[in-house]
Amino acid sequence: MMNWYHSMKSKYLNPVKYINKILYYCNKYIFCLVENLTFSGNKKLKFPPIFIVGAPRSGSTLTIQLIVQALEMSYMTNRHAKYFGMPFVVEKFFNPTNNIYNISFTSNHGRTKGSYSPSEAGNWWYRFFRKNPSYITLADANENDMKKFRRSVSLMINAAQKPLIFKNMYETVRIQPIKKYIPESLFIFLERSEIDNGHSLLETRYKVHNDYNAWWSVEVPDCNDLKSCHPGKQVIEQIRGLNSIVHEDLVKMGVNQEEVFNILYEDLCENPEKVIANLQKFLEKNGTNVARRESKIPNNFPRRTDIRIDEDIYKEMVGYSKND
Repeated sequence: MMNWYHSMKSKYLNPVKYINKILYYCNKYIFCLVENLTFSGNKKLKFPPIFIVGAPRSGSTLTIQLIVQALEMSYMTNRHAKYFGMPFVVEKFFNPTNNIYNISFTSNHGRTKGSYSPSEAGNWWYRFFRKNPSYITLADANENDMKKFRRSVSLMINAAQKPLIFKNMYETVRIQPIKKYIPESLFIFLERSEIDNGHSLLETRYKVHNDYNAWWSVEVPDCNDLKSCHPGKQVIEQIRGLNSIVHEDLVKMGVNQEEVFNILYEDLCENPEKVIANLQKFLEKNGTNVARRESKIPNNFPRRTDIRIDEDIYKEMVGYSKND
């Protein structure tokens, strides 16, 4: 009886849940209206927004943590995500991206702790882009929503007065509308050893779903066909499919190689300082000088090499990766 009482109390009498629900609807229907009514012309953006693309579990969270720790850039924090209807107001009055402290370089499947830590800000993205199917071409994009998307990005940049970097791996399947409606965009293309990337995806599947067959994160266009395959094949084809989308959509949208900064996860771990220095040069070539923050960054990041998933599934994945 007591367990039932506590369960019901947690479900129906928890004020935090109701407060969060109210805040969600305020963001969705009121705060975003404020943002949409705020004037922001269609002039060229003061600074280029930068989008990290690639496969999930390729090191994207570590990458943005390192970048915002090292460079004077704005980014979506957990505080911005909490007020996803008008994040520019958060930036304007609370300056969370100016108050960054030493990052712990830890996360849980892309989620970070702390108001000033980087956030994927999923609710903000879904203001402008549909959830399913996840791959969005120019023909799929809603022009009115895309104008609101550009306005929101512009307002954030104006509030921060510095380049704005985004990390949400669904950006990978939104390259076409992003580049079309924000032509100033730059891209960071992140890649990781295919086997290590697949291993991490399978490990995450099991941690989240307790099932290696349950799909996790960004879907590829042929996802439904893949779901009947062995999980090792699924994750390898997920990685290959998303990386192919990056290559093809960048070409399709006429993105120059000079507008894409390539990072190998292994290089990032081995020598983060070199990656940051090269990123600064890349931004400078694209007309944006970004200063270093005073905070220090690690000399390297250790990479795990042990097998942490079912060995038979691991062997099946390795065999598929090498032979198909």
